[in-house]
Amino acid sequence: MTGVSYVTNQKGKATAVLVSLKKWDEMQQSLEKLRILEDLKNSFKQMEQHAKGKLTTPTTSQLLAQL
Repeated sequence: MTGVSYVTNQKGKATAVLVSLKKWDEMQQSLEKLRILEDLKNSFKQMEQHAKGKLTTPTTSQLLAQL
């Protein structure tokens, strides 16, 4: 994998990883996309529960109280 270097001790055991800033940014973008997808997945599950009547819809007052 380019942009990644491993630091090893005297016995050859990897003890740390150095990641280039470019690779780090790529990884952060990928993680953000995964977070967004996970949020969407959870939202669809909640919508399904609402449709089945297993989850009640909060009132506007309840939503504002959470802020």
